[in-house]
Amino acid sequence: MKFHLVTERAQVVLLQPGLAPFLTDYKIRNRDHLAPWEPPRSEAYFTLKNTQQTIAALLKLYHQDLALPLVALDRDGQKVIATVNVSNIVRGIFQAAHLGYGLDERYQGRGVMNEILSDAIPEIFTQLKLHRLMANYIPTNQRSGALLQRLGFAKEGIAKDYLFINDQWQDHILTAKTNPHFQF
Repeated sequence: MKFHLVTERAQVVLLQPGLAPFLTDYKIRNRDHLAPWEPPRSEAYFTLKNTQQTIAALLKLYHQDLALPLVALDRDGQKVIATVNVSNIVRGIFQAAHLGYGLDERYQGRGVMNEILSDAIPEIFTQLKLHRLMANYIPTNQRSGALLQRLGFAKEGIAKDYLFINDQWQDHILTAKTNPHFQF
């Protein structure tokens, strides 16, 4: 599968080994900004070597049809400005996956993530032949909740102590969006 999508302010591509320096830079730049929404990170997480290992592991999952790791680059292709990860792909009668994303702090509040996901989600549904995408967020992450609502994700419930984020078990609001054009 080839994934390359151009939006007004970004280009969304499959994560590749050559992007490791850009992704490492993104992780370092956004270390404090993303910390409240991520699991605890060791110092090693912010190294090029760790990023290279992570990309290799994600691409292995991609080739097994279990994940689709994407990054959004600026229009010049010189900087990672966002991550978009489709993970836990389940086939059979479910045809579903989880959607996760992160945005560079400098791009917050400008509609960039909405732009990226508005264009990427239909392409994800089509290329992966999925019926359902699930995206979950911590209740205090109001920006993420508002984004998912704008994108047409419906709230389905709350999962207590769902993920270990920011050094504690966090409840999450569960949301999902289905593909109206899905066909087996």
